[in-house]
Amino acid sequence: MKINNVLSLFDGIGCGIQALKDANVKFDKYYSSEVDKGAIKVALFNHPEIIPVGDVRNLIGKNFKKIDLLIAGSPCQNFSFCGTRKGMTTKEGVEVTTLQQYLQLKADGFEFEGESYLFWEFVRLLDEIKPKYFLLENVRMHKRWSKLITDILGIEPLKINSSRVVPQNRFRNYWTNITTDLPEDRSPELSNFIRQAKTGVGFRGVKDPNKPIKNGKVGYTVKLQVRKDNIANAVLTSLGNAKTGNGTGHYMTVDNIIKTLTVNDCEVLQGLPKGYTDVPGVSTTKKIHAIGNGWTVPVITHIFSKIKSTKSKSKNPSWEERQEFEKERTGKEAPVWSHVPQGW
Repeated sequence: MKINNVLSLFDGIGCGIQALKDANVKFDKYYSSEVDKGAIKVALFNHPEIIPVGDVRNLIGKNFKKIDLLIAGSPCQNFSFCGTRKGMTTKEGVEVTTLQQYLQLKADGFEFEGESYLFWEFVRLLDEIKPKYFLLENVRMHKRWSKLITDILGIEPLKINSSRVVPQNRFRNYWTNITTDLPEDRSPELSNFIRQAKTGVGFRGVKDPNKPIKNGKVGYTVKLQVRKDNIANAVLTSLGNAKTGNGTGHYMTVDNIIKTLTVNDCEVLQGLPKGYTDVPGVSTTKKIHAIGNGWTVPVITHIFSKIKSTKSKSKNPSWEERQEFEKERTGKEAPVWSHVPQGW
């Protein structure tokens, strides 16, 4: 299949272009908006054809021609249950609920809490560019924010746990107008991806009534939690340290030894080629951070595989186009022996 140009916002290490290639979706140009220098290095190292365009806040829709696909994984920290949960607000606590309100606040010089407010930049460019297809990914969040995003985009999110395609517990929302469905549930296990691995483990704070109450809150005790489903915890922007007993980026071996995931392990759990982030000048910490901020590539590949061509190299219709025509005309595909669907 073939489309014109792609604009990827918050592009990170280029999981979007990797998924397009894995889905065999051809494109003319791939524009990448990203500000993290380490992530940009990784993306360009693997995909030198990427055209960097800088900070999303400085982009003007009319400067991008023939954009068939607009994609984004907008910052999640203020939405995430592991983050501040403040949603999209100014530093004064004013909730931002419309594009018009956001643009006015921006023009008036207001500062915003965190980075999740950048969702409105995606909405702005979606309105200015009007691409044929769009995709927005974000974390599980409070219903009020999820409903707001759904109302703004006019489409319900597809709720997918990456554990359907890789052994990682990573639940995400995908708002897209690409007609798609859930990827096949392969129920992969960690042992099939990481040698000697049995299941994911993590050190989490558990409420402890025996701990002294501080600021009106019950104290916590850090405890080791071992997964029973033989998959890893979500790959986050930091893994923690198994030796000092913190973080959730660890696993238990078949010999019941606790180990911390390696960079290569994280790449594999996100469906990236092993060694994808092995780029000169990018530290291990930055690699983990970038991978944790990235997409699970096989999930995105599945969604992109449903994209229909927006252009054809040949003036003559492809066999796939002929099949689509026949299906629309008769409600069923052309017989395998038919060279050209009847009525073409």
